[in-house]
Amino acid sequence: MNQKLLTKTNPTIFIEQHGGDLLIRTWEESAIEIHGGQYEINEKEQGFVIQSHSSLTLTVPVATTINATSSGNVVIKNLPNPIYLQDVRGNLVLKNVGAVSLETVYGNIAAKNIDGPCQIGLIRGDMSLRNTGPLTIKAIQGDCQVRFVNGDVTIQEAYGDVSFHTVSGQFQLDKCHRDLMLNNMAGICQVSLVMGDIRLQDSLISGEHSLTAQGDIVVRWDTNAPLNVVATAATVVNQLPLDNVSEHKGTFSGQLGDGQTVLRLKATGDIILKGRHTTHSPFLDDMDDMDLDFDIRLEGLGEVLSTQIGQRLNQLGSQMNQFATKLEKELGSDFAEQMAQKAAQQAERAVNRAMRHMERARQRTATPPTPPPAPAKQASPEEQLQILKMLEKGVISIDEANELLEALEN
Repeated sequence: MNQKLLTKTNPTIFIEQHGGDLLIRTWEESAIEIHGGQYEINEKEQGFVIQSHSSLTLTVPVATTINATSSGNVVIKNLPNPIYLQDVRGNLVLKNVGAVSLETVYGNIAAKNIDGPCQIGLIRGDMSLRNTGPLTIKAIQGDCQVRFVNGDVTIQEAYGDVSFHTVSGQFQLDKCHRDLMLNNMAGICQVSLVMGDIRLQDSLISGEHSLTAQGDIVVRWDTNAPLNVVATAATVVNQLPLDNVSEHKGTFSGQLGDGQTVLRLKATGDIILKGRHTTHSPFLDDMDDMDLDFDIRLEGLGEVLSTQIGQRLNQLGSQMNQFATKLEKELGSDFAEQMAQKAAQQAERAVNRAMRHMERARQRTATPPTPPPAPAKQASPEEQLQILKMLEKGVISIDEANELLEALEN
């Protein structure tokens, strides 16, 4: 059933979808075009109201405001006006949209280019987000990976791993049940409790920052940036050129420069303070370009979102193989045994994270998805060990070795 309705240039559409998936896209016409099975549409004072029991594809004017509930997967593209989603029972994909307000999403979220605040109640799956305005999340039960936030970030509770790269505003996390990674944070960072490990890379602005973990805390700090660190842990390993160092009964303190940036660290495990890398490898630069494919439609959406993170691991293995081959030719063979053992542990954790993504997707899917094609051959943890062992004779530095290990962790 297809239908085209003339409308004003900035309509509001209310959608109640009780079956099937929803795709919303835009065009320049002042009209709404609907493709779907069973649906009803009525024009009321507040806007158009659509009730549907099947999949829908809507093509709407660019300045449309959407208010929707859906029992299936939802894809919304190129819609600069606000989006309000009360309940999404499937997966959600957003690309090139305005401000977003979400109450509950039962599947995964993949979002890119949100021009405005993003407010989220509950995410039961995983989230991969790139380029957004201020971000607020009450709870996310899966893993959370976010790059480039223009504004503040506030998260009440996260049950999976959390990774943020480049945040222009303040960062506040009340509780994380697994690991936290922070890179290039421009505002005050307040992390109340992380049940796993914390990794902080790059320096922070002047002010008082606080990080607490039940696992380890690893800080890679720019040695040219000021720092006043106060660390509490059973063991503190310091590799920074700190002045005024003091150690007493599990408490460590020291200073770089004027010390106007206060960093308070508390860990049940170890705290490790290192200098930030001043060189970058082509391998790590390539990692920055890894991203989800947002040019997807509704067909097989659940399977696509549940497998793409696993495919990232395939890319990691392939790029690692290429990088190691180059090192073998240029630098010789072998590497320190303890470095290899740690690399294996980090690779195993990456594999386990990808497997959790797949398992959550299978549990949320009503019918089992068609198994994806067998992935291209990738470097296994054992093969990665072999690659790292090629460098054992010390022809590269410890910093270069740590760079490889960090790549495995990411």
